[in-house]
Amino acid sequence: MIKLKTLLTEDTVMDKDQAEELKSKLNNQLDAPFVQASVSTLGGQHRPTVMLKVSLEPKNEWQNGIYQNSNYSQFQITHDGNIEQFSSWGMSKKFRKAKFKTIDDALKKINDYLNTVK
Repeated sequence: MIKLKTLLTEDTVMDKDQAEELKSKLNNQLDAPFVQASVSTLGGQHRPTVMLKVSLEPKNEWQNGIYQNSNYSQFQITHDGNIEQFSSWGMSKKFRKAKFKTIDDALKKINDYLNTVK
């Protein structure tokens, strides 16, 4: 059970509707050959996280059709305004953990990173 004090002091940048909006913007506006974003509510409906998979190669070029055989990166974008890369392979530069205040700010930070590793 969540305590009221925890809910009142929690910094929330993104609710479930905004997470869905970010998911659709990531799927449509990221500059990469393969993008797959989804919303996870494992922490509860009030704490959505957007999970993002990005590959620098189109799906038909992956060895044996396996995502992890491509140059890829995986991110989690949390409700409290953090973007973190938790898995990658073949990227020339690691994404540093970042904060965002708006959905467009999150989209810009990930696009900027992808433009530096291409």
